[in-house]
This record gives sequence, structure tokens and C-alpha cells, in this order.
Amino acid sequence: RVYQEVLDKKTADLERLNNQYRVLAEETHTLKDSVITDELTSVYNKRFFLNRLQLEFERCQKEKRLFSLIMIDIDFFKRLNDTYGHVVGDKVLKAVALVLKKQTPDDAYVCRYGGEEFSVIMPCHGVVDAMSVAQSFQENIQDLTFPEVDRNLNVTISQGVCTIDFAYDESKGIKSFDTALQCADEELYRSKINGRNRISINNLVGPKE
Repeated sequence: RVYQEVLDKKTADLERLNNQYRVLAEETHTLKDSVITDELTSVYNKRFFLNRLQLEFERCQKEKRLFSLIMIDIDFFKRLNDTYGHVVGDKVLKAVALVLKKQTPDDAYVCRYGGEEFSVIMPCHGVVDAMSVAQSFQENIQDLTFPEVDRNLNVTISQGVCTIDFAYDESKGIKSFDTALQCADEELYRSKINGRNRISINNLVGPKE
């Protein structure tokens, strides 16, 4: 009987420890997610973006692979916020982020760069894949509707795409991921000044035809 009592106590202690471990593991996982995930849109945040951009850029560079980066901006988002309020603005941000996640390949990364701007890192994907994904973003976001807010509320995006083929010798002149980021950002700016709701691309290194 004494032996059984000791055994039961040990079993209860072990079960309690297992429960504590599970709770701690869940809390650790939640904390980790909060560090790299944007709270509003549930895509990766800027901290993750900058770290992953450098890692994937350097990996593709080392392995002489393709690399693409897409920068995305919601058109006239400030006007939307001023017209409908920030609650509707947040609704639009979440809807756009969901489209981006659905249309992005499994081996790519959707991030919220800040405000109404998003970015998609596409390691091992070149100009054809990048343009196909960007076009799917464009089409699916234009199809978004918000009847509970305003049936006339339409959302469009401007995009800047930068692609690099590290198999080309010319890529040796590209020393940092900052070059890809600047390139995509410049293409995004070009989309905006040319009328918005469009895609601009720079195949920085690779076939030009």
C-alpha cells in the first residue's frame, strides 16, 4: 500500500510537470510568433523581412540561384483612411494580406513592410514566376469587395519587382541585399508616378528578352 501511494504521487508529479512543460512550450511558441509576426495582418513583420531578405539573398548568391523581391503599396490608402476611418482601413489591410498569402508560393515570404506597404521575398524564383505572382496579386486584390462598407469601395495596388539571376557573372557586382531592396523600391515608385495600379519590373541581372 505504501509503495502504491509513493507510485501514485510520483505519477501525479510527472503529470503535473508534463502539463507545465506543455504550457511553457505553448507560451514560447506564442512569444516567438509575436516577435516575427505583424499583429494586425498575421503576415511576417519588418524585423523578420530584413533578416530573411539578407539570409535568402546571400543563399541564392552563394548557390548561384534566382532571386526575386516584390514591393507592394495599396493605392491612395491615406485617402481611404480619411474617407472611411481607420477601422475600415484595418479591414482593407487584413483583406489584402490574406490575398497575398493565398497567392504566394509556399517557399516565399509575405511581410508587412510598414503602413500600407507589403513585401514578398521569392528565393529561387526568377522573372517569369515573379511577374506571374505579381499579376495574380493585382487581379485578386482588384476583385476584393466591401459591401458592408461601401459597394463602390475598390482597392488597387502598385508593385515594384526586382529579379536577379546569380548564375550570370554580372551578378558579382551586387554585394548586398540592399541593392535588391533599392531596385524593387525604385520600381514601386515608378509604378506610382506612372499612374498606380500597375507593375514595374527590373530584371537587374539575367536574360533581357
